[in-house]
Amino acid sequence: MSLNIIFGFHNECLKLYNSEAIWQLIVNTYSLLSIGAVLKGSKTLCISGGLSPDFKSLTELKRFIKTNQKNLHQMPKEIVNDSILSDLFWGVPIENESDDKFTFAENGMGYKFPFKSTFDFLF
Repeated sequence: MSLNIIFGFHNECLKLYNSEAIWQLIVNTYSLLSIGAVLKGSKTLCISGGLSPDFKSLTELKRFIKTNQKNLHQMPKEIVNDSILSDLFWGVPIENESDDKFTFAENGMGYKFPFKSTFDFLF
């Protein structure tokens, strides 16, 4: 089942627009978006969610994307839990700076990641 349905986005579209077609159009539009971007000439990474423990550096993430380019030319309509894309889309930063390990997020999607991992990933 779609997370859009589970977390209420589908119902919100039906309530506001009285149309399943609007919801489907939005979901289809999301599938055209990039996973993320690195601002040219900088170490600034823009992503929807967070980091994955499967990558220790931006170079490793770029290598993954390059290797899987054919499969990643469009975002899937459903992000499978327990996948790298799930980590990148649903990850959340840990607010307590003393925490230094990745832990599973409470919602079951992606990881909570520590500040130190973000710093190490980028620098």
